[in-house]
Amino acid sequence: MRAVRLVALAFAFASIAPSTTAASSGPCKPQSSSPVPLPLTSAQCVAASQIVARDSYLRDLLRGLKHSVGRPDPWGGNDKNIGAVVKIRLAKPLDVGRTVIPVASFPSQQSDTYAIGHEPVSIHGATSFDVFVGFKERRVVWVIPMPVGSEGPPPTSIAPDTPPKGFVAGTNGASAQDAAQGLILRMVSFDHTGRLIGQMWFDPLTGSALTDVYNPERKLIIRYVSVVSAHAIRVTTIADNARTWASGQGPIGTATSGVTALDSRSLPAQVRQLTPDGTQEVAGVDAPLFTGTLGLFYWGLAFQGGSGEVWADPTTDLPIRQTLTNGRTGALEETTLFEWLPHNEVAAAASTAAVPAGYRHTPSTGLPHIFGD
Repeated sequence: MRAVRLVALAFAFASIAPSTTAASSGPCKPQSSSPVPLPLTSAQCVAASQIVARDSYLRDLLRGLKHSVGRPDPWGGNDKNIGAVVKIRLAKPLDVGRTVIPVASFPSQQSDTYAIGHEPVSIHGATSFDVFVGFKERRVVWVIPMPVGSEGPPPTSIAPDTPPKGFVAGTNGASAQDAAQGLILRMVSFDHTGRLIGQMWFDPLTGSALTDVYNPERKLIIRYVSVVSAHAIRVTTIADNARTWASGQGPIGTATSGVTALDSRSLPAQVRQLTPDGTQEVAGVDAPLFTGTLGLFYWGLAFQGGSGEVWADPTTDLPIRQTLTNGRTGALEETTLFEWLPHNEVAAAASTAAVPAGYRHTPSTGLPHIFGD
């Protein structure tokens, strides 16, 4: 689940032209040294600077703070600018307990359109802000505190690692034969602070999955409604924070390329090929522990994503808990719990959802921009 925010940031920064002419005269001189994206015109540069100057959120955030505003750079790609980005530098590091920043979400890997939402965050030691201006909307659409790591979750009264109502990690007493018939998977993921960041339901018999992503205050912001068939997948992205939806399809990899279906009929055989590193009590059972390269979970699939540990149920050989760690520091980054349920109409219905009435359709040319290429 953690990849959504990281790749969105990577997309944003990859689309910013480098400031190779910082010493040039005037704040709005076009930057012809960067072919992709296109240089800003003088009119675009002036307009972006004016939009940032009169933005009410930034005025409130920076009120009384000594700061400087840089020259706009182009934001976009493929010979098309969708806006400009402006660097605001602070004279002193900024700490804010809670603020709600604007965030732009892109529906697919190839898309140059986005939905505008808002995300509650805390700010710790920010020394600058990257401010993105959308030319179409003529407004600030994204504010990113810098350096990376200065943006965090706001305070919450919910105890760490508290799952949604009704969730119980484990296999519910399922047998190996039950697993071979196909169990419904419900799983939840928490960040390193114990905040819920995602939930997924997957029905292996239909290939349908519902992947929900939450903001730091446990509010639903994005739903991915997907169906896997053979080696292809179709994903409908429902952005609750922006009341929009988009749909795309494309091929998916195989187990040999690091993509594994979270299917109770095939997972146990893969687990049995591994050598455990001992056992620990998890979800009321003595669970074999495995270490190595593990997955990030979306759409009923596991994408090879990082190092960590996974615990399996000894009866069914199905995963019941996983942790991902930072490969450099070894610090905990994400915890995922698995609940395996008997296949019935109620559980199967939870693996899909309809687009709510009134949501605006936005065009998409591919799959959601989650892991990037």
